[in-house]
Amino acid sequence: MQKTIIDILKSLPLDEPHIFRKEDFEGWQANANYSKLVVLEGAGRNISFASGNDYPIEVVHRNHTAEFCGYKESFLQLGTDLIAMTLRQEKVLEIELSHPKSGIKKLFVYLDANKPIDYFGLKYQYSIAMESFRYFTRAVERHPFYDLQDSHRPGIYYAWENQHERYQQNTPADYVVITATTEGLLSLAEMLLNFVRTENNTDEINLETALYGGYSGALLGSIESRFWLPGSPFFYNDNLDDFNP
Repeated sequence: MQKTIIDILKSLPLDEPHIFRKEDFEGWQANANYSKLVVLEGAGRNISFASGNDYPIEVVHRNHTAEFCGYKESFLQLGTDLIAMTLRQEKVLEIELSHPKSGIKKLFVYLDANKPIDYFGLKYQYSIAMESFRYFTRAVERHPFYDLQDSHRPGIYYAWENQHERYQQNTPADYVVITATTEGLLSLAEMLLNFVRTENNTDEINLETALYGGYSGALLGSIESRFWLPGSPFFYNDNLDDFNP
């Protein structure tokens, strides 16, 4: 079932939309194993300020990053799974990252499906039901989502299996958690599907926060993420098995 959808996406002509329907994902499971996606804790993005002749010492702020390295098929699968969970309104997608080079062992995706409303002082929430999603092929930019509403930008976070380490955070993280609204997850899915198209001429995507002049791709307060294809500056070779970051 899902292989057929991926085959269709691989051969989809430029500027031709594809309609995903909820019934396309009958039998889809919210637990998956990815053997060809490596996620690592990155060195971070350093932002220097309060430096120069006016100040006695330079201040450097580090934004933590998660590095996603994979083949085109890896990101195509992830984008398709994000659409599946959104159409089915699954609250959680759990992905085991089984490649031995992956420092992060699991990727969790949380769907925030509740839409808040404030109407003349009456506040409540409702859940939406999804039927279909029209995907458009389009050029992808290295820094996407600058025009996405702030509340729909994805939040990306580290997590630890050990309860003590969740608060101490002195050891490398075990998990990465992505959380977003329905609109945010569909935007992320569309970004990934377009990232792997043959017309795409970039091998890197950066989701930065707006903190200290970064591009507004991720929710303020989250870590930042970068997605790399083979031959890119971080995933510099063609094979994950030989990858040595």
